[in-house]
Amino acid sequence: MSQDTQRSVTIGDEIIGDSYPAFIVAEAGVNHNGDIKLAKELIVHAKDAGANAIKFQAFSAELLCDLELTETKKVEGITGGTKSSYEMYKKLELSNNQLAELYQFSRKEGIIFFGSVFDEEHVDFLDSLDIVCFKISSGDLTHLPLIRYTAQKRRPMIISTGMATMDEVRKAVHTIEGEGIHNIVILHCTADYPPRDEEINLSVLLTLKRMFRYPIGFSDHSIGLEIAYAARALGATMIEKHFTLDHNLDGPDHKMSLDPQELKQLVFGIRRIERAWGTGVKEPTHAEQNLIFSGRRAIKAARDIQSGQTITLPDVKIVKPASGIQPEYLMDVVGKRVTKAVKRNDPIEWELLK
Repeated sequence: MSQDTQRSVTIGDEIIGDSYPAFIVAEAGVNHNGDIKLAKELIVHAKDAGANAIKFQAFSAELLCDLELTETKKVEGITGGTKSSYEMYKKLELSNNQLAELYQFSRKEGIIFFGSVFDEEHVDFLDSLDIVCFKISSGDLTHLPLIRYTAQKRRPMIISTGMATMDEVRKAVHTIEGEGIHNIVILHCTADYPPRDEEINLSVLLTLKRMFRYPIGFSDHSIGLEIAYAARALGATMIEKHFTLDHNLDGPDHKMSLDPQELKQLVFGIRRIERAWGTGVKEPTHAEQNLIFSGRRAIKAARDIQSGQTITLPDVKIVKPASGIQPEYLMDVVGKRVTKAVKRNDPIEWELLK
């Protein structure tokens, strides 16, 4: 990888930054459907796929939604049809005991566990578990009181920037910095599920890299793997992707999530991109060094040339292999006399010319 040009951030035993492998997050989110057994299966499969971390959402429906909210939301089966947002969130929330159990289970499985926090109570609780970092979701990027409270726990913070303007991103970052925290990862995101390709705006990754000295990553809500691969190729140092055991499970996010095999493909593809990254120096590889002789051309005699004869253009040809004078010197060869006879197909060498 290239020299690290931005501040790196340590999360657990992993370093996030330009000079390091991408930190890949399996976003379990609410794809556990409120079932602790299903949540544990997600952890096992995320570890098996090679993800660095698994992330859940830590919220209370009562603290997240207005109980009188009249808006309804179509949810795929989990609430039995069209229900209020409150009913959906209530069905999907995890208790503190469940979160603690998942944290310990993740540690046993050897994968980093952390959570998106949506209220101060869950900030306090996850902090009591000694988790390695906090995530602020796109919807709460403008919730500066929550961001400030979370930053006061003095742990690394990941902020997602869906729906945001650059000014809103700056305010969130400055709020965290105001608490003396500089361990920040900023994720570009398009909050729609899934977004149209035209809305993803991957070039924002480059804009964020110019604007901030923090590691820049990508929270990907698109279908498939191609966009995540492109984000990594553009230098995203963290890739987050929703993760499910089965696209056909009931719930709001399963259909646009990766299944275990797809998550494995994501990890494999990203690691392959990283192996191909290189140094940025244009020079022949070790394998190419062995190909130069057979792959390139040189100046050879197109016909027999007598000793003392002046070389004309029809006397020479440019063919493989690269024994003889390089093609760029063709017009320096033409007009010279040879000091001894040269047979057809023999290389033209400088010591033969006068």
